[in-house]
Amino acid sequence: MKIRKSWLAAGMILAVALSPARADEPIKFGSTPNPVGSGGRAVAWGGAFIAVADDATAASWNPAGLVQLETPECSVVFSYLDRGESMDFERGEAAASSEVASHADINYASMVYPFHIGKVNLVPSLNYQRLYELDRRMEFNYTREPDLLPGKGWLQTQGKAKVEQVGALTTVTPALAAQITPKISLGLSVNFWGLDPWGDGWKTQVQQRSQETVSSPDPLWNGATDVYTSERNEEFRLSGLNWNWQAGFLVKPGNFTIGGVFKSSFDADLVYDYEEVQTWFWTKSPSPVFTPPYFIDHPYANEHWRKLTWPASYGLGLGYRFSDAFSMALDVNRTEWSKFKLKPEQGKAISPIAMAGGVVRDTTQVRGGMEYLIIKPKVVVALRGGGFYDPEPRAGEQAEFYGLSLGTGFGRGHFVADFAYQYRFGQDVLVDNSDSTIGEIRADVFDRFLVASLIYHF
Repeated sequence: MKIRKSWLAAGMILAVALSPARADEPIKFGSTPNPVGSGGRAVAWGGAFIAVADDATAASWNPAGLVQLETPECSVVFSYLDRGESMDFERGEAAASSEVASHADINYASMVYPFHIGKVNLVPSLNYQRLYELDRRMEFNYTREPDLLPGKGWLQTQGKAKVEQVGALTTVTPALAAQITPKISLGLSVNFWGLDPWGDGWKTQVQQRSQETVSSPDPLWNGATDVYTSERNEEFRLSGLNWNWQAGFLVKPGNFTIGGVFKSSFDADLVYDYEEVQTWFWTKSPSPVFTPPYFIDHPYANEHWRKLTWPASYGLGLGYRFSDAFSMALDVNRTEWSKFKLKPEQGKAISPIAMAGGVVRDTTQVRGGMEYLIIKPKVVVALRGGGFYDPEPRAGEQAEFYGLSLGTGFGRGHFVADFAYQYRFGQDVLVDNSDSTIGEIRADVFDRFLVASLIYHF
């Protein structure tokens, strides 16, 4: 009879230790997931650039703004990003730290060559953008609230876990703008995804080790201990030719500027690689059947093709020039995150944000900014500032993020240099809710983003 009860409790411990691993981790963005453009000037405006869009980064905000460029020019944008998170866990006790390794890269590059056909101004450009940063890191120790083993006592779980994700999504974008009338222009650009020679996609590694100990008045069970370890590696990478388009307009009635942009949804082909090794063994067994170090090894490996449906987004911008020296702008954007889907080879599509279930809602972003120019005979100095509301999608709710930005710029001769610092933060935002062991993870989050742009006019 005791042996039979031992098998029952061993089955309970095994069920907890070898609970099904998530074959897919939710996509974790290391920067805002909402589609935004690039450039030191635009970032310093708080991202309120749809109705401004008057430099070499215009194709990433509103391609219609390219008609405001009168001479050939090229640009390069460098960026530095890091992220900090202070976490709370819904269940048990845990100590955690999370940060994104400091990441510097070329964020944007472009070439612009305006020309005329009759009285029509045409401005083509070719652009590269590192649009989404996907680097994330999380490491924590946890103690789970004791579980009752009927007739045997309590099961106490302690463990540690580490989740690390690296990757980015980039685009190569040809664009064309046309001035229809002196006050109206239209623009179109096409984003080609997956052309980065270093690869487009993301890799996730999850490492876990937990130890479970039974506290029981039954001497056979008291102190029974098992250890569970797992290491899971996943990789998503874009495959084939994936593309979407964006169209914009710009209207200039008097000192006002009105801009609008639509960025289409698209289906991207993904190759999904997955491998995992799980181990489980007793360090102290309650049964002679399970004598230490009883050991189970579960390796898995596979590769699948999947389809990722990226959502559409659209926005309107309003700008006003008070004088040659002072301007302000306001943008409102909406992203249809409810239509963000990942479809496996077999089965129905699910949200990559809510792998464990839950409703994902669309988000609306609001951005505002201003610029003051100090105009001298040989140099122009710009002072800029902005702020924004930039919520992120989550399962069942949205994470409220806000931000402030400051920047400056210098123009002399053929060169323009722009610099910006952006601080983005969210308090008590949902980070993850897909692990039943620790429940919801909430955090105070901050992003620091530094941008430097260099533009050369030929």
